[in-house]
Amino acid sequence: RRVCQAWDVPRSSFYAARKPTPDSTLPRPPARPPTRRGPKSAVSDAALLAAIRQDLTLSPSTGEGHRKVWARLRAFQRSYDSGRTGVGSVLGPGWRHGFDLSAVPDSDGFEGMAATSPRNGIFSIAAIFVMLDLLNTSGSQPLDRLVISTLIAQFWMEQLTGNVFRISRPGAIETFVRTGTARWSEPAGSSSTLTVGTGNACNLATGDGDVLQLGTASAGQPGSVTSWTSAAGARVDFNYADGNLTTVTSNLGCTLTLAYRPWVFSS
Repeated sequence: RRVCQAWDVPRSSFYAARKPTPDSTLPRPPARPPTRRGPKSAVSDAALLAAIRQDLTLSPSTGEGHRKVWARLRAFQRSYDSGRTGVGSVLGPGWRHGFDLSAVPDSDGFEGMAATSPRNGIFSIAAIFVMLDLLNTSGSQPLDRLVISTLIAQFWMEQLTGNVFRISRPGAIETFVRTGTARWSEPAGSSSTLTVGTGNACNLATGDGDVLQLGTASAGQPGSVTSWTSAAGARVDFNYADGNLTTVTSNLGCTLTLAYRPWVFSS
């Protein structure tokens, strides 16, 4: 370093000048074919290319991007949530797979009293204003007004029970609040639409045009996804045995089969 400073020459130029010239008489190592960088996967490049071409051939759409192809090839994915370590799972505490979508009816008084949106508190706002109007009299309250106010309060409490549906998927939970006889308000920032039918069976239409059907649900038994239809017409059906997902079948001719040992996923 001191020599280069005295010469006013960069050290890189000094070392470049000292670099020995290759000797043509010495044998050179054989050239190796280029290989893929990074960790090696269990699937070869040739097998992956064949799977991509097959997926594009079976897809009814044209001009699809690599993200959709990659998502279909990675059909069974896992995700971990440290907040769910106390929830039992066939993959282990805190783990869920990508097809673990469910609907759970629940009660949330805060949502019913407009905690996150004025639209969600339509029953509470109407009941409070009507009761205030009925009881806003001087002196003793007439008996008929007290009876009507009691009935309104009972109606109000009933609207705060079983008033939400939580659609749970890996990494996200969407809470839909009942705002009418058959109307459910979507959460802020969501473009999905929820329809609840007989037995609390749900139909969820996303903003992308996908339609998910979920089976009958109760507070103790979530309703699992039974079918998933994309806007392009591709459909995936889900079958269960003893509450566990066993097969995933698409109308493109692909089938995924899952097996279990007692209480845990095996393959």
